Amino acid sequence: MNKYRVCLIIIVLVGIGTLVLGFSSRNLIPVIDAPIQNEAIRDRIIMRINQEGVNIKVSSTGVIHVKNEQVARRMRNILIREDLIPPDTDPWAIFNMKRWTITEFDRNMNHRIAITQMLIDHIKAMDDIKDANVDIIRPTEGFGLIPVSANVIINPMPESDIAQNRNKIEGIEKLLGYAVEELKTENIIIVNNTGFILNDFYRE
Repeated sequence: MNKYRVCLIIIVLVGIGTLVLGFSSRNLIPVIDAPIQNEAIRDRIIMRINQEGVNIKVSSTGVIHVKNEQVARRMRNILIREDLIPPDTDPWAIFNMKRWTITEFDRNMNHRIAITQMLIDHIKAMDDIKDANVDIIRPTEGFGLIPVSANVIINPMPESDIAQNRNKIEGIEKLLGYAVEELKTENIIIVNNTGFILNDFYRE
């Protein structure tokens, strides 16, 4: 009887362990919410994420997961900044959000708020940023050829080099470009909390 009881306890413990692992796995967050089929590209992404000391889990379909949304945002920022996003990736797979058409976007202010907040969250996930604000200006019909534009205000962390680091500033521009349809780089203005324009290199 003792042997049977021990076996039963082991089976129950293994079963509980499996459930815990399964639950943990289900709560992981995809860095890109789409399978990365190209092994060479996937390996480069995994290697880059590993350089940040981040643990990952790759699903059987090729989706790369990390432990929470905050980490996922930081990794997306890096991948976007360093042009490591696989070609032809749906931008909305990057941000794990439902895709909306421009018409639906303009019709529903909630969508606009959601996208703006998503951008703020991703920018604040950068190690250099203490706080951020994003304003997307999408002219309505009747405004002629006025383009979509974006104003970004960032409050850098103390001793951050972001004001002098063109790479990081361009990373923010790329982030906005992925998230906002029809937004061109030259129509993005990024300033710090003192009002100094950080992406003025296009006007030099």
